[in-house]
Amino acid sequence: MANVQKITFVDSGQDFTEFFVREGVVIDCQPYQGSVWVGTKVVANATVGQFIEIVPRATGRATFLQHKVEAVETLTADQAAEVEQYGRKWATMLKLEPAALNL
Repeated sequence: MANVQKITFVDSGQDFTEFFVREGVVIDCQPYQGSVWVGTKVVANATVGQFIEIVPRATGRATFLQHKVEAVETLTADQAAEVEQYGRKWATMLKLEPAALNL
């Protein structure tokens, strides 16, 4: 099983504060906007206090997300399995193959 990381962003009033990333792809986003961010590629490892470079599914163009990283943690196997199930649900809702999310 691949590692899943939870990237928490500084809350600047945006609709999301967490990305769940598996093998460089966002598989879940909380609490809102999963339909926007799931499938986004994270270009490099997230670093606390920095912006992350991403390639959104919608545009396919690299850009920096304008919210700084507050924390990064690797989920336990049980937590990762739960988030991967959410990722599979997103794949179905967005009409993506699970492989597009590295699932």
